[in-house]
Parts: sequence; structure tokens; C-alpha cells
Amino acid sequence: LASSAASDVYKRQLYFKENKMGKQDIKYHNDMNLVSIGALNSSQIDILFSIGLTMAKDCSNKAIISFDEIKELSNYSTKDIKIFYKDLEGLFKKMLDLDFRIETETNIKRMNLFQYYDIQKDNGVVEIKANEIFLKLFDNMLRGNFTLFDLKDLVSLKSGYSKLMFKLLKGWNGKKKVNYTLEELYYLLGVPKSTQSIGNFSNKVMKPIKEELPKYFNKL
Repeated sequence: LASSAASDVYKRQLYFKENKMGKQDIKYHNDMNLVSIGALNSSQIDILFSIGLTMAKDCSNKAIISFDEIKELSNYSTKDIKIFYKDLEGLFKKMLDLDFRIETETNIKRMNLFQYYDIQKDNGVVEIKANEIFLKLFDNMLRGNFTLFDLKDLVSLKSGYSKLMFKLLKGWNGKKKVNYTLEELYYLLGVPKSTQSIGNFSNKVMKPIKEELPKYFNKL
């Protein structure tokens, strides 16, 4: 591991250790909420936003992050290293395949958020290069039209559907009422066809959301 990269890893570990009892605010542009990341499992969602927080702290779209950092930030509890590798590789493969699209009144942009990843088993780190737009999405200097929450709140949730709904609702912070059609929820939460019947959707999707999120949103 190069000395400069090792130094960055050490500085971040020290920062997060010193701020362990404080908030770990993650801030990103609301465009991130328009893309479905429902293909990710619960652990992968936590890891993705942990990486976003790390890159935002470094102000760089390139990062070398230790396995320990990722596990600490994402509250990763599985001890089996092979499962950890599988979750990491699964996350990056899905993100490389993800077609990220942003449409405004004047532009339509399409891109991949990540360019490459290198899971270095011998060094205990993962090297990542993201598209520059990924860093811009997670810019701490954003003003207006952003989502803000404590990463520790997200990773404390158990259900992947709860995590995805949590970030969506945080993007509407301050509004008393938010409306989504069923089709919009199917897309944004990544609900498979087999779960879109009323009974399955109620039990597998809405039940954990109603159990876990009222702690963070009044009158949910």
C-alpha cells in the first residue's frame, strides 16, 4: 500500500474514531434519489453510502478504503470474509451496470457512477475510482435540493426497503405530505414482480417500513 494512500486511510480512521459518538452526516443531491438502487441488498446499501461519505470527506473521486473502515462505517456485522468480498463485488458490479440518468429542462445526461474497483485481499483495502459526477452528487457544499441524514441512522435499519424509503423521505424533509404512485415505489424501492401483489407488498415492503421509520418521521 503506497505511503500516501496509507496516510489517507489512517487519517480517515482517526477522524471517524474521534467522531464515533457524533453525527456522520451524509449529504447528496436529490438526483441520487431518482435512480433505483433497489437491486442492492441491505449491506450493500450501507456500504455504498459509506463510500460516498468517505469520498466526500476526501474531496476526491478516487479512494483507497480499508476493509475495517467500510465495516465500521456501514455497521457490517458478518464475520465471514468471503461473504464480505461477495457483498463488495456484488455492489460494484451492480453499480458498474447501473445506468444513471439525469434529465433537466435543458439536458439529459447518462453515465455510470463507478469506473473501476480493485478489491485487494492481501492489503485489506479496496481501491475505487468513481465518475466525477459521483463526487459532485456527494458535495458537502450543496445548497438547496439535497438530502441530508446521519449515516448511523441509515445503517441501524434492518430492512433494505426501510433504508431506501428512509433516504427518499429525507429528501423531502420539511414537507408534511409526500405522494408516490405504486409504480414509482416499485421502481425506486426495486420491488420485484413477485412482490408486487397487494399482500406481498404489504407484508414484505410496507410492514418493515412502518415498523422501523416512525422513529425518524412523525405521523408516518
